[in-house]
Amino acid sequence: VTQVGESAEKVYGLSDGALYSYDKEDNSIEQYSKINGLSDNKISLIAYSPENKMLVIGYDNSNIDLLTDEGKIINIPDIKNLTVGYDKTINRIEFSGKKAYLSMAYGVSIINLTKYEISDSYTYRINTFSTAIYDGKIFAATDRGIYAAQTNTNLIDFSNWSLYNALVVKDFELYR
Repeated sequence: VTQVGESAEKVYGLSDGALYSYDKEDNSIEQYSKINGLSDNKISLIAYSPENKMLVIGYDNSNIDLLTDEGKIINIPDIKNLTVGYDKTINRIEFSGKKAYLSMAYGVSIINLTKYEISDSYTYRINTFSTAIYDGKIFAATDRGIYAAQTNTNLIDFSNWSLYNALVVKDFELYR
């Protein structure tokens, strides 16, 4: 198992591209696939939002499923269906309120978890490894350093982002 997500009733595990759940009450194990409702194959990452009671599932081809605690599966194929000439890999999924922040190989995309849609995408062609929301700012850890911007600004305009701290990892040592 390479990733785990936990709800009140289940523990989800990702293993070799396949998704399983363990029911805490009856100790049963369930495997999820296209046969029982998932939209694709080769899951690359999962993340569970306790606040939204939802598991976000990202696939190798950038397709996305939302699995609610009630068992409903909602597909969001928007990123998968983009015909662009750059990498659309999903690197990480993080949550803030009713939004899921997808750290992408091209920048950041945001899922509105109440409307089940991509609400914003910031395409800078900068590989983004992780994002965080803190104190009215969004932080993006990228291959060029950590960028930050006020969340109440136009984040599509890259000039509103600033290099918060230039960090370079080299030979397992951190340099500033």
